[in-house]
Amino acid sequence: MKESYEALELEHIKREISRYCAFSLGVHEIMNAKPYFDSLHVKRELKRSREAIRCTIQYGTMPLGGVHDLREALNGAKKGLTLSAQQLRQCADQVRCAQAAQNYMKNFDQEVEALLELSDALNLPLAMAEAIEKCISVNYEVMDSASAQLKSIRKTIKACEADVNTAVQSFIQNNSAKLMDTITTTRNDRICVLVKISEKNSVKGFIHGESASGQTAYIEPESLIHANNKLQSARSAEQEEIERILQQLSSLVKKESDALISNCETFGLLDAIFAKARWAKENDSCVAEIDDKAQRLYLKKARHPLIDPKKVIANTYEIALPKRILLITGSNTGGKTVSLKTTGLFCLMGQAGLHIPALDRSELSIFREVYADIGDEQSIEQSLSTFSSHM
Repeated sequence: MKESYEALELEHIKREISRYCAFSLGVHEIMNAKPYFDSLHVKRELKRSREAIRCTIQYGTMPLGGVHDLREALNGAKKGLTLSAQQLRQCADQVRCAQAAQNYMKNFDQEVEALLELSDALNLPLAMAEAIEKCISVNYEVMDSASAQLKSIRKTIKACEADVNTAVQSFIQNNSAKLMDTITTTRNDRICVLVKISEKNSVKGFIHGESASGQTAYIEPESLIHANNKLQSARSAEQEEIERILQQLSSLVKKESDALISNCETFGLLDAIFAKARWAKENDSCVAEIDDKAQRLYLKKARHPLIDPKKVIANTYEIALPKRILLITGSNTGGKTVSLKTTGLFCLMGQAGLHIPALDRSELSIFREVYADIGDEQSIEQSLSTFSSHM
């Protein structure tokens, strides 16, 4: 059946839908969606799709901005690794997104049981999120408020930077004739001045290198060494305090890692479901009714989703017992291939939990197998037309 899926272009449809996803796990869910052949699974997926399109039309899509696939980082936290400031803040953002998703679902007075089951499964470790938000900004920077010690160290750093600036300006004023320029540069995390290569031996200090042209020496003057040392020491203390804070926050995440990993997986499902709904809204699609006992196919004004909406021609198709075959005839370029692809594709889409571009009251059965042998090209070798050689 894999070749049939390719002939019916189900993968192309999934790629189109995946463009509406908010993050990578939603894309993964869409691209791995496949037709199911048991009635309970199909009806569950279509129920979620039906509820999502109602929610999307009434209130817009579920707010999923800021959700990331954090499973690798969370598994690292479980092993005791220290997460980066960005990873920690994204953990907090995920909790806030879970909170927003649950609030979004509370707005509905309609029956949304299937979606509520998913949103209610989201975990809300708010104490962890608040601790991270107190320490790490939305730009992934560790803030002064993270600890009194960090705030004090950063005050010292500012004072040291002022001392360095004063010392370097004094040196430049007193030695301008020996310099290539009055600007400074940084080499090996040390503030240096740009000395003419011919004057490098007349300036006391540490040489950190020369320019590519060989005209300039990067020298840390003797008068700057003490101030630079104090600045480096303060910056080292800052990094040690930041590392301590990140370790402390990572230990909080470790305790909630299983809950957050579960959230990632639930968000992947929700993202995929609402991506389907957004695609369905833009393509004026519906969720077909499934009746696995009636053995009926009824597509009302079905439109192939890969044809320009301004050019596509809608057709109604019906096969119901005792009839088991739909015979399609017509002239070349008359739409026979499109009709075959539309009916086959919609059967696959319905059983994969996707909306179909047709009017409400369309019906599908559960087909255990779907096969397609469709040729589009005209060829003398194939008796002028694929349809005259086989069907």
